[in-house]
Amino acid sequence: MAVRCTKGRITDEELVNELINPFEIQDMKQLEDYLNRVSRSYQWVIQTSIKCEDINNPESALVLISNSTVHSRDFFAQLVAHFLSKWKHLDVEHVFRRSNSTQISFKRNTSISSSEIMPGIRKHFGYLDVLCKELDDNTEFWTQLMYTYNAERFNLVTLHRSQFEVFATGEVPNPTKILERLCKQSICDMTLPDLLVNFRKMYLATQLVKNIEISLETGNESVTIFHDFKDERVIRNLVKYFSNIFRENGSTF
Repeated sequence: MAVRCTKGRITDEELVNELINPFEIQDMKQLEDYLNRVSRSYQWVIQTSIKCEDINNPESALVLISNSTVHSRDFFAQLVAHFLSKWKHLDVEHVFRRSNSTQISFKRNTSISSSEIMPGIRKHFGYLDVLCKELDDNTEFWTQLMYTYNAERFNLVTLHRSQFEVFATGEVPNPTKILERLCKQSICDMTLPDLLVNFRKMYLATQLVKNIEISLETGNESVTIFHDFKDERVIRNLVKYFSNIFRENGSTF
């Protein structure tokens, strides 16, 4: 199996059930032994260690997966995460990847039904699922778009149609609502560090500027925007455009 190709993709539930049989497992200690047997039977060079206070009904757990490649460990870690989410209602809290091991911390989450993917699993192991589904559903469009971006060396700007329309009239639009939709949170409710992080993430993706550097030091927060525009009117409009976002947050740069 080319486990490298599974990176960022949610593993099929049938495969999880095929590799980890819940009828052979009674507690977390038996799960640890079972996973190491499975690894040996498939000739995977993977060693699994599980730590938790209650082996029957853990509120939290720490799983250490050692040896093999990082891609193999990630694939195996996702199998374990899926199993624990269905079997013990445990969700992934953190993932720590080192050169020869992957450590996953779990915490009980009973707010998600057994038929849903736990948010921690989607965040740490299924972050490419939305992208891949979109590529599958609109292959022709995205293939042409990626070809165009590559041919133009990514010197293209992405703007919402309504924003472009305002810019085309010579006026400066307010981008706050777009940022709020992407973040699923009101700008007024964001802390300044969170706003700076979200701001950088969004506007680097639009290619509207070349680079954005931020400082999150308490009391000395700052944002530095690098661009290669030469027309002073364009630069002034960009300052107004970006300032709308921080003004909404009550911060003036």
